[in-house]
Amino acid sequence: MVANLISIIIPTFNSSKHIKATLNSVLSQTYSNWECILVDDGSIDLTETISINYQEKDNRFQLYKRPEDLPKGPSSARNYGVTKANGEYLIFLDADDLLATSCLENRVAQFKQNPECDFLVFQMERFLDEPNFTKKEIVAEHNKNHVLESFIQLHGQWPITAPIYKTNFFKTICFHPNLVVFEDLEVAIKAIVQAIDFQVFNTIDCYYRNDSNYQTKYNSLEIKTKMVKSFQTLLLSVVELVRQNPEKQFKNQ
Repeated sequence: MVANLISIIIPTFNSSKHIKATLNSVLSQTYSNWECILVDDGSIDLTETISINYQEKDNRFQLYKRPEDLPKGPSSARNYGVTKANGEYLIFLDADDLLATSCLENRVAQFKQNPECDFLVFQMERFLDEPNFTKKEIVAEHNKNHVLESFIQLHGQWPITAPIYKTNFFKTICFHPNLVVFEDLEVAIKAIVQAIDFQVFNTIDCYYRNDSNYQTKYNSLEIKTKMVKSFQTLLLSVVELVRQNPEKQFKNQ
């Protein structure tokens, strides 16, 4: 394993509208020791062609297709990406979101100051058309017991791109392969419960696209049906985690 190599895992599905901007934000990093693992989930647009172009230009990009024997969906694609990762650290980035140019550099620096942590959490700012790069911080919840309680009550404190994980730690939890919605809540609860320690920072270093396509997608009958099924799976997982760890508490808040 290469020291301080960061594996950025991006699941893709018909992502051609925004994926160039996403991959350009990876290319613009001030920290260069990264690999970007793209896992396509059956795209029928130009996503694969665009991904191949970036792979040909820079061999730090690697394109894979989700094996047909694995469930369809972003969780399964991300988990498959983890099996291909060589990095010491992992970041999950969606194909329409962005990284600030100093994201990777800052995260590695903070891990060096907090080597006991299994993961670190930074802040992700929502945007419609263009991110507000002038906004540098958000006041986040730092009490770890409050964070855990919030996730268990299904109030997420951070989205998927906000954490950076030690790869060996993440391999002990992974995403629930059958969750296509709420997977961020489920994996966060598992990470919090099973981590030796973690830290939350106020720094904004990534950006979540919340445009009209997002609104249309989450108002569709298909997604609402998936949400109902995923919600049941999520609740069963949370109940089992709480049952197995009834007295989980963090010290030194």
